[in-house]
Amino acid sequence: MFNPPSGINFSSKALSAPKLTQALCRTASFIQVFETHGTLLFKYDDWWEHDGLHFSKDTITFHELFEIVKSPQALLQAMPGDEDVFVGMTSNSQSWYLRFYLSWDDEGCELSGRYDITLPAFLAADYISRIQDIVKLEEQDAATYYNNIQL
Repeated sequence: MFNPPSGINFSSKALSAPKLTQALCRTASFIQVFETHGTLLFKYDDWWEHDGLHFSKDTITFHELFEIVKSPQALLQAMPGDEDVFVGMTSNSQSWYLRFYLSWDDEGCELSGRYDITLPAFLAADYISRIQDIVKLEEQDAATYYNNIQL
């Protein structure tokens, strides 16, 4: 059973698809550094902002995560397809949780999305230092964040 991790949550506002993929690639690289080599990731359909549900989907490798986030096209193909349904990722430790969403605008002309990541507090400053040149993130306590997004 999945329980959201404690720590610090960093969340983006809406980003262009290229900016989102850039931030997600950098984030995946950051996570990979502190995970054990060969760690499997647990993938979820994260419906918390849609209807409050959360579904386990699959296990994947870091290589597969990088394939998902490498381009806007790959990212769009990974989306579950419903409005405000995110792709979620964590490891067996559940010490972090990454979730992201990409969709077309109302006119169907531009892709944009957002993401958030929850990390243990001791990793927060290091993460911000590695991502701040790409995106400005809102920071808050994880428990507060998850209480605000879950229906």
